[in-house]
Amino acid sequence: MYKDFDVQVKGDKVLANIINVDINNVLPNPYFAGFTVSEHNLHSEVERISSTGALLNPILVVETSNNCYIVASGERMYRAARMAGLKTIPIIVLDYTPEEVEQSALLELLQIRELHFFQEARCYSQLINDHKIPIQDIAQNVQKAVSTIEGKIQLLNLPESIWDKLESPAIKEGHARALLRLGNTDFHNAVIERIIEKNYTVKQTEEFIADVLSKGRVDITDPKQPLRFVIKDARIIMNTLKKAIADVQKNIGVEVDMKEEQIGDDLVLTMRVSNKKGK
Repeated sequence: MYKDFDVQVKGDKVLANIINVDINNVLPNPYFAGFTVSEHNLHSEVERISSTGALLNPILVVETSNNCYIVASGERMYRAARMAGLKTIPIIVLDYTPEEVEQSALLELLQIRELHFFQEARCYSQLINDHKIPIQDIAQNVQKAVSTIEGKIQLLNLPESIWDKLESPAIKEGHARALLRLGNTDFHNAVIERIIEKNYTVKQTEEFIADVLSKGRVDITDPKQPLRFVIKDARIIMNTLKKAIADVQKNIGVEVDMKEEQIGDDLVLTMRVSNKKGK
């Protein structure tokens, strides 16, 4: 049944040809534990396995000291087989080190289309930094451009204090890229909490971050709802207007004549600007 199956590993790594074992003697790959793999997306595989009553290809495993096995490659098919209720599964036993089992898990995770973008970035980083695999080799394996992978890894520059929040369903890759604009500021936690709370789109997030950077603070109110002040002292209003006009004069070099007078209960500020064009 499996004679045409290519295990895609070196011959000296294969310790045993295909054998069938009790599925309860096979344990999941421990390096999948830190990543979210939705079982909902295994539905079609579960249906196919249920209809045929078997796996099309064997699961690659390593043997443990207590005569059990750990999945080295084929974690998703292993999970689908369990969900389909298979009692036995075909396996091939490999002579893999723990490092090779982890590397195999990371490469398999990168084949999952629904893998969260930040978890994808972590996979790339681990393969490059921990397993010393050249980025060009990874790009060829996952069929993505090197620049795409580099862009994903850049997201790991965001503070570790918000990494768990980055995996929230409300946060998309565009949100994370916008957060990179905050640089070395201390605003990341407050900003990402606002994004999640208000369910901001990427565009709203970009506008909010621009507002934060321009003000140098994170306002407690929604930027879409500007602050409104009720000021009963007219003198404060007059002084604010005068300062604004003085700033205009200073910045664009236009002379503005101001005249303030009280007419009855009102304070009147008159501005006169020359409309004469320079020669």
